[in-house]
Amino acid sequence: MFFFLTLAKAVYYLSRFLNLGSGFTWPGHLLLFFFPDFIEKETKKLNRGALVVTGTNGKTTTSQALSFIFRKNGLRVVTNASGANLLNGIASALVSKLNLFGRLNADLGIFEVDEAAFPEAVHRIRPQAIILLNLFRDQLDRYGEVDSLALKWQQALSKLPPSTKLFVNANDPTLVFLAQNFSGSAIYFGLDDARFGLGRVPHHADSVFCWHCNSALDYKVCYFSHLGIWVCPKCGWRLPKIDVTASEVAIGKEQMTFKVGDTQVKTKITGLYNIYNLLSVFSLLSYFNIPRDSLVSLMSEFSPHFGRQEEFWRLGRKIKILLSKNPTGFNENLRLLNIVCGKTDRLLLVLNDGIADGTDVSWIYDVDFENFPGLFQNSFAVSGQRAFDLALRLKYAGLSPEPYTSKDLKAALGKTLRETPEGGILYILPTYTAMLATRKVLVGKELL
Repeated sequence: MFFFLTLAKAVYYLSRFLNLGSGFTWPGHLLLFFFPDFIEKETKKLNRGALVVTGTNGKTTTSQALSFIFRKNGLRVVTNASGANLLNGIASALVSKLNLFGRLNADLGIFEVDEAAFPEAVHRIRPQAIILLNLFRDQLDRYGEVDSLALKWQQALSKLPPSTKLFVNANDPTLVFLAQNFSGSAIYFGLDDARFGLGRVPHHADSVFCWHCNSALDYKVCYFSHLGIWVCPKCGWRLPKIDVTASEVAIGKEQMTFKVGDTQVKTKITGLYNIYNLLSVFSLLSYFNIPRDSLVSLMSEFSPHFGRQEEFWRLGRKIKILLSKNPTGFNENLRLLNIVCGKTDRLLLVLNDGIADGTDVSWIYDVDFENFPGLFQNSFAVSGQRAFDLALRLKYAGLSPEPYTSKDLKAALGKTLRETPEGGILYILPTYTAMLATRKVLVGKELL
């Protein structure tokens, strides 16, 4: 074990030194090849146990916020902070906290887990608590339909002990169904602010049928996709009592506020979708008896990372990256920008079709560009491996002016940044591998 651990650590540092990646997959590949039960053995060493965060959107932000707050409360945390959320990423995170003698320098594990990897991951980790954020259509060529994935989650949950605690988004009917069929207990979090209702369920919504009688659900309020205040008109299945609720939401350009009960919360991350991420954090940490005053204070300090509203400054301009990897996430980012964008702000959309993005990019036709024509009145750019597919989609949307289009990300980024007026913000909306490529340019400080 000593030899392979040394080799894994060498691979970790070498990949970072040579700028071949973050070092958060290759060491795990190596250890799992020679020691398939590596994750099981190491997570058993965590004296405070392990937590798992899963869902289509929000895993990284949620796990980062949890890690930040637990560390501020004196715990040594191991987490797959770079968003490497397959088994190799979890194994690599554990490698990073092991010394050469096999001692794990961590008390608590916080692991974000890919939707498809969830069944195998929870079987190996045996977490004491699981956050279920949402379940949307994403990478159909890899995951399959939402219902298929949900049934796999249900089977995985059925094999966990009743002592496992679930923290569940009550506005998502699929997750409620899973929680209600779990042998243990669940704490529900959700949004209660009708001002942010869409007026109707959008055409790209996924889970809008009752899991008991297959009737179409009625929505009193739909926040986005299939999340909202819902009830089945035929069998009466409905939204459960929400234990931790957000209300009085105020979304700003640089911060967001909302109330949890009578407690006012202020945060540097913004957007309606981030309400759910922070509510899940609030729910879990309250369960862990972290004082509410301390929790609110630390939430106000937490800053987003790794492409999730991450900020950079280049050429005297602020850049914000908003990961946009599926129809729901892209639509919600456009909805946020429609609220906060000013006349001096600019947009760069980047579409890739790597394995981690999904090779089928037809999902861009479920992004409602037509609903936000004001965002595209000023100059903007399109880039990435499938830049011309995205430019064609925007042409069908009837947007003008036509964007500057180039597969050369560095050229598109440089041009758009130089065209951003002083005081403006360049917002970049990339898919996953496009986000990694964008960060590589920005973090590497390559000339634009």
